[in-house]
Amino acid sequence: MSTQALGDTVAGRATRVVIFDLGGVLIDLRSADFLASLEAPLSPEAWRRWMLTAPVARRWERGACSAQEFARGARRDLDLPDLDDATFLDAFTRWVAGPYPESRGLLAALRPDLVLACLSNCNALHWRRLCGLGVDTWFAHRFLSHELHLAKPDLQVYREVQAHVGCAAGSLLFLDDNEVNVHAARELGWQAEVVRGPGEARACLASRGLLRTD
Repeated sequence: MSTQALGDTVAGRATRVVIFDLGGVLIDLRSADFLASLEAPLSPEAWRRWMLTAPVARRWERGACSAQEFARGARRDLDLPDLDDATFLDAFTRWVAGPYPESRGLLAALRPDLVLACLSNCNALHWRRLCGLGVDTWFAHRFLSHELHLAKPDLQVYREVQAHVGCAAGSLLFLDDNEVNVHAARELGWQAEVVRGPGEARACLASRGLLRTD
């Protein structure tokens, strides 16, 4: 067995909790469709950057402002003066298309001794939509920025998660599609990997021996 394979096996045996990001890992975010519905003059990548950096977007994901305040800020920053708040928020809610078709099967394929959790920068509107699709029932623990009033990659959010699950840092495996979020988790001693979509997530979990063998 190679050194890399041995390391993966040891990590897999040590893993007790697998923590998933949602958007871009298990949940399909269709930014291009959302922006097209608004006739917004920006690219999906520019939209992603705005959501990650704009003060009003950060407050919204931390549960620190109302939906109307978020909509007004977005329409102002993104130059969408012809939209009303309700139209913007309806389209924004539908930005979350739902789970990827492979997501539920991936979770069912994990070893039964593992505890499953999610850690997501997720706002109230999107979480309500995901609960309506049953996503809340997938996890033993659900850590959401708008409920914690903290957001990745702030180190405190990872500390809160670890304290809640009550496990050593090295026994936590975190899968996220954002390198910054993964680096923050590693800084606190978590196992963490960048994955995009259920296919990459499955490959990562399989390499660590975390999938069922029966």
